[in-house]
Amino acid sequence: MQLNSMEINETYHTKYGVLQGIENNSTYHSGALKECVVSKKVELATDYGVLIPQYDFSDPRKKNQYAISFYEDGSLRGISLNKATDLMTPIGPMGAERILFYPNGKLKRLFPLNGQLSAYWDEDDEYQLAREEEFEFSFGKVKAKIIAISFYEDGNIKNLTFWPKSLIFIETPVGKILTRIGISLYSNGNIKSLEPAAPVKILTPIGSITAYDDTANGITGDINSLNFTEDGKLKSLVTSDNKITVGNSSGRITTYSPEQMNDEDGIEITFLPLIIEFEENTVCFNHGVKHELSANTFTIENYVKSGISECSDCSSCNHDCKVNV
Repeated sequence: MQLNSMEINETYHTKYGVLQGIENNSTYHSGALKECVVSKKVELATDYGVLIPQYDFSDPRKKNQYAISFYEDGSLRGISLNKATDLMTPIGPMGAERILFYPNGKLKRLFPLNGQLSAYWDEDDEYQLAREEEFEFSFGKVKAKIIAISFYEDGNIKNLTFWPKSLIFIETPVGKILTRIGISLYSNGNIKSLEPAAPVKILTPIGSITAYDDTANGITGDINSLNFTEDGKLKSLVTSDNKITVGNSSGRITTYSPEQMNDEDGIEITFLPLIIEFEENTVCFNHGVKHELSANTFTIENYVKSGISECSDCSSCNHDCKVNV
């Protein structure tokens, strides 16, 4: 959708109330307000109670950003609150500083905190403000400080994003796994994916593979490296520690492994873990050719990055040894 930057009246009528003190904004091509900053106190009446968008920017912790955004039909899309506010969510009361909505008004994502990281306010400061939350799932309780929680339109939890310092044991279809970054769920509450916090051996249809993604960035708990089907079967995983050799009846041998991408000078610039996906009777690597399980043999070996390791088995120390490249 094409956007314009244009002046609108300082007072703007919405279906939730009147916006006042509009200082800058962006609009859709149709002229409908897309997002704006307000410099005066505004009370917006929503299905989740009266919400007051951010208007006071005197606190250095506050983000200098658009406080309110709308869909083109005028429905509220997102709001950064002037102060933390308790509201009733589909799973009970929770505090929030930023909220995102679906076009139909249902809660989409909630951020308990929304501070601006800077030289005056760092991640540790923000983490100290975070409250520990407890969630009840079919596979057990999860207790953690979260950066965000997302919901399906039916109100069920879609995913949780943890603070980097939060490491949580999660009961999964393949056993208890120490988890970082976050988890995602199917609408029925079953685990969809999670991010292992350390290399963990997983029994797969082709053998035992060490699941771990060296490159996981920790931005959101929505997409993770260990994935399950809705009925609890292993769907895919990422490994930074194994290479797999596939042999067929005609004697053809193919090896798949993580990759180190180098520049022209031979200096490593990128590491790409190996993605392995399973279906009913097949397996594929890096979204490539599907190999039938019954028609092939699979040999799993350790993969070691080029360079000098400080120990003989990189997976045994959870990568704390660091490989010198």
